[in-house]
Amino acid sequence: MAMGATFAFLWQKKYPNSANTYLYALAAGCIAGEGIGGVFNALLQLAGVGGAIYGSNIACPLDSC
Repeated sequence: MAMGATFAFLWQKKYPNSANTYLYALAAGCIAGEGIGGVFNALLQLAGVGGAIYGSNIACPLDSC
């Protein structure tokens, strides 16, 4: 969230007209994409090819995944 807020702040400062036009649409698209990704992950898990079977421990702290 901090990275997104920083990006939005800098965009608003440099290009206020385009930020007012597109920033809310970009944020809504990112939120929708996160939800669609969650649904896709659930479908992969139900199909038996999800991360629990074919995944890796890359970026997991202390191999806790």
